[in-house]
Amino acid sequence: MRSTLAALLLLPALALGQPLRPEEQVDAPAAEEVVRTIEIARGTQQLVDVAGVERVSIGDDAVADARVIEGDQLLLTALKRGSTSLIVWLPTHREAYRVVVTDSRVVEEARSVLEAAGLSPQLSLIETSTGKLVLRGELHTLAELERYRSAARMLPGEVVDLVRADTAIYRELAARITEALHAADLPGAEAVAVHGTIFLEGSVPDEDERERAMKIARAIHGDIVTRLE
Repeated sequence: MRSTLAALLLLPALALGQPLRPEEQVDAPAAEEVVRTIEIARGTQQLVDVAGVERVSIGDDAVADARVIEGDQLLLTALKRGSTSLIVWLPTHREAYRVVVTDSRVVEEARSVLEAAGLSPQLSLIETSTGKLVLRGELHTLAELERYRSAARMLPGEVVDLVRADTAIYRELAARITEALHAADLPGAEAVAVHGTIFLEGSVPDEDERERAMKIARAIHGDIVTRLE
């Protein structure tokens, strides 16, 4: 009797260790891949289209809230400045998003400065989770560069400048600097543009003249590398 009872008790345990039949197996979702970063201003909501979304999981619910609503959409609510991960379950896999909540006041003020300078079409602006403003884009004329230099001084907060200028602009700047140097009776000095950097080259009589040449050049363009002898 005891041996029969022991055998009966073992049967469920043995059954648990048996592999599932093919029809009982469920494929685990594939590892998620980063899809994109979503920027949203604090205190606002944003709808995000995600076809086939089944459920979501937000990393830090103090930063943002995410809910699935009808029509294959997510409703994001920005709660406080910061960043968090967002995992989206789809029928065959998962996707990872990064949600960045920005301070809308700072971003709006910075965008107003760029708009007033006529630079909004060329430049994009985002605020990182640490509060830094990141500027990207490309300038195509010297007039745009000069407007940007003036506008950059009025931007609020800490700015990461990733704006690029066309190489033709630097050639034009170098020509202007050379003309100004020669007009100031410094015929041995000239400016050349190399890969977006302006160098002062040539020779001047002494250290005082060297400093005068640098002052003239930096009045036209602030970022100068000197090779004057």
